[in-house]
Amino acid sequence: MVTSKRELVLSTAVLSGLAAAMLVTSFATTSWVTGSLRSNPSGGQGAGGLLSLVSHGLFEGELERVVSVNNQLDLSIRITCLMEHNACAWSCQPSAELRRQEAEQLWSSGCVTEEQVVQGCSQLQGNITGNGTGDGCPLRDRRFTNAGLWVCTVLLLAASLVMAAACAALGVYNSASSPARTWLGVPGLYACNGVAAALNLATMVLWGAQFASVLVGNITYTEVITGGFSNHSVSLGYSYWLLLAALFLHCVNVVLLYLRQYLLDHESPPASPGKLDENNDGVIYLY
Repeated sequence: MVTSKRELVLSTAVLSGLAAAMLVTSFATTSWVTGSLRSNPSGGQGAGGLLSLVSHGLFEGELERVVSVNNQLDLSIRITCLMEHNACAWSCQPSAELRRQEAEQLWSSGCVTEEQVVQGCSQLQGNITGNGTGDGCPLRDRRFTNAGLWVCTVLLLAASLVMAAACAALGVYNSASSPARTWLGVPGLYACNGVAAALNLATMVLWGAQFASVLVGNITYTEVITGGFSNHSVSLGYSYWLLLAALFLHCVNVVLLYLRQYLLDHESPPASPGKLDENNDGVIYLY
């Protein structure tokens, strides 16, 4: 058992558990990217300039689709990836098969007519009249979410969560017992928190690159790719910034471990048992 400054070791377990909770929240929420989309009149969406709000996480999201000034529809959107083309797109189609068909059509032609979107997304039926005539995508923007970066982001985030949980468990273990192996002791806590922080940073860098290279200009929702809508304003949401908070907590853990070692190194040694007074007058004491 770590008997010296045990409270500092236990604190790292608490902070690691909090970091793991933040990563779970990041995984589960739909605010990795948030923003608004502006309708384009020449893209077949009627009156231009109306703003629709959109937000999505790593797997699903929400779109507040403004059809007219007093008509707003709440749509669920999900991501579909064509790994063979290294491309992903977001769609409101209800099934994985329909979303894949739509993504393949977008990849091959850059166009899905408004009629096809309306037929697939039940919430739009009766609210928008599909127009399947002529070139329905004159403003098409054939940019897609990079599938490789998306997969790596998901895997790194999962690894970050596993490491955060491992750091919490290792902190509790060191507070309650005496590890027989060095890598399970305090040196292991240093390594665990360092790796967890590095994984968080790598996840942020990868998604930041995804955002800067594609999403800031095209959020890759079907109707943005076809040109019916365009990005108006897009930003990184709180789900993404939770990774920064988790990164900070792991750095705090490393500082706490250094502080513990510093306090141990500068701690006064325990007082030794006092010696019997020397007999200076020649009297012998018998006990």
